[in-house]
Amino acid sequence: MTTELRVVLMTAPTQAQARDMAAIAIEEGLAACANIVPGITSIFQWKGELTEDSEVLVIFKTTESNFAALRERMVDLHPYEVPEVVSLSIEDGNADYLDWVTTSTGSR
Repeated sequence: MTTELRVVLMTAPTQAQARDMAAIAIEEGLAACANIVPGITSIFQWKGELTEDSEVLVIFKTTESNFAALRERMVDLHPYEVPEVVSLSIEDGNADYLDWVTTSTGSR
């Protein structure tokens, strides 16, 4: 259907920080929606050491044209030195929902 729409994944250290950043993204029109998924465990290499942290996953729905601004804003707000902010194309979905994402982000 479309590749203009994006799902953006971002992790945060706490639910409160995730909520604050998500609210800013929505209020500023950078994303139409953000789902906050608590209770994930991330395992990764950081500065030469195996690290395991509890995190919160934020799933944003936005448009390709808003992604760069969303990424920049989240990186600016984020407490991590190297925050995860990655974009995945939405290939298909409920047309009414996809239209709502586009309208909600001012990306017509």
